[in-house]
Amino acid sequence: MNTSSKKSAQSQQTSGLTEEEILQLFIEHSEDILVLTNSEMILEYVSQSLARMLDIRIEDSLGKKINIVLENFPSLPLMKQNQKNGHSADQFGE
Repeated sequence: MNTSSKKSAQSQQTSGLTEEEILQLFIEHSEDILVLTNSEMILEYVSQSLARMLDIRIEDSLGKKINIVLENFPSLPLMKQNQKNGHSADQFGE
């Protein structure tokens, strides 16, 4: 184990957090907008930052199609035109 790896392992041990817990902390406290959808554009994860920005409840958004959740916010440039199939953001989920 090299010195860098040893320091990394030691810092993980002293913090008492697993890599997954550290990643979760970064995600929860990030100002970046993060969403996760399935292949049908149904929201499976919505970051706190998006909920704060749009003043929406995460619980009310999960399980809904992204275009339904964002329909009251048409000026958000969250999706660009898909060059492969020619669908624009307002056509997702229809």
